[in-house]
Amino acid sequence: MNVGLVITAAGSGSRFGGDTPKQFLPIDGVPMIVKSCRAFDDFIMITDRVVTVSVDHFSRMEDLLGVHDLLDRFRLIEGGATRCRSVQNGVNALLNCDYVMIHDAARPWVSADLIKRLLKKASPTHGVIPGVSVSDTLKQVENAMVVGTLNRESIIRVQTPQVFPVSILLKIYRQFPELDTTDEAGLFEATGYPVVVAEGEEGNVKVTVPSDVGG
Repeated sequence: MNVGLVITAAGSGSRFGGDTPKQFLPIDGVPMIVKSCRAFDDFIMITDRVVTVSVDHFSRMEDLLGVHDLLDRFRLIEGGATRCRSVQNGVNALLNCDYVMIHDAARPWVSADLIKRLLKKASPTHGVIPGVSVSDTLKQVENAMVVGTLNRESIIRVQTPQVFPVSILLKIYRQFPELDTTDEAGLFEATGYPVVVAEGEEGNVKVTVPSDVGG
């Protein structure tokens, strides 16, 4: 199968703070976006690779990927106003791919084992997402008052990468152009397509605030 890779790096990282978007900050000695891109190096079934980036940082990203010898494998695609629209731009740019694997640049510690688990579950009929079980007690709150306790056995924390058949995603984009969700699994849910869960990893942390990288 031919798999396309879309790495989302068009966000501003406003919750992280500072003047530099977090995807450019160093993680384990290299910029975060570089570490995230390199995580997919050993997968020959990934035949096309794009990074979505905001127009404000396009030149900077191009220079950075060039310095780290990634421009021969990754094409830069301008992002959209939201994450969903950025991913759409990336998916639309893929060439001859049956599936797309979508990954947040802000998860630089994704492992090869997790990528393999997701690809094994790929199917033309459904999406695949990694999920991690919840160990904390979960309360439902309204106006700062607890109104109930949720059943944590039926709840997971969702990660990326996520894998989807390109044909279904393109169909959703055509038929529901205004639909905007926080991930592509949300698009599948909203339009009635199934999504299956693969085992995620605790180490696949999303960098959101400085403490996520020891800051």
